[in-house]
Amino acid sequence: MSEFITSAEISGLLEGIIKNSKSYIYILSPYIKINENLMSRLMIKSKNVPITIIYGKERNKAFENEVMKLIKYRVLFSKNLHGKLYLTEQEAIITSMNIYDYSQVNNIEFGMHIKKEEDQEIFESIFAEVSLLEETSTEIINNRENNKTIQKDINIDEMHKKIEMRFLYNELSKFKYVAGTKKFEEDSLYMAISRYAMSIHKFEKKEMYEDKTAIYRHTEIDEELYENIKAYFLKKKIG
Repeated sequence: MSEFITSAEISGLLEGIIKNSKSYIYILSPYIKINENLMSRLMIKSKNVPITIIYGKERNKAFENEVMKLIKYRVLFSKNLHGKLYLTEQEAIITSMNIYDYSQVNNIEFGMHIKKEEDQEIFESIFAEVSLLEETSTEIINNRENNKTIQKDINIDEMHKKIEMRFLYNELSKFKYVAGTKKFEEDSLYMAISRYAMSIHKFEKKEMYEDKTAIYRHTEIDEELYENIKAYFLKKKIG
């Protein structure tokens, strides 16, 4: 089962999942400054395992120059990234801790440690979110041999054939909308998408929240429904 972890455990577990990785490593951290010990581990691992780093808030040229010491790596930038996540093919750490010296030494941090073999459904949800962020982030550096896609044990092609409600929210949340004279606030947008979706499509009870006010974000929909909902909301966008 998932394990709650604290400041003293997070850094050690992070080094452990990097050491044990065999297929890929993802590091997601808005603020990033890799300490010497962790950089040494990443340098050794990157000889055999591709590493993807996604960071945000503001460009960090010093970090970008430092990470070029790695062998197989890819760096992406997402200015809206706020979550911190460290992922390999077998384990994930979701935490409040940035990969930043000060955070690791001075801050009180919490997190969860998830293993694929024990929580496969949660693990696959994490992987899907990371893959979506990877697609929508700006690529800064790509130093992978022949620019090969990482071979992951979840079939990416199959995953992309699935269209989920969350994809609609992620795409439509880039804009502002009006419904009559009322603007949608960020928290109400998904509810509005759900209400419209339910007005044109009959969802099963298991696909909706218990009070039936919204549809689960991982509920799958077909391409036609996706396009119909998207078109409806794009007509209402104001910016």
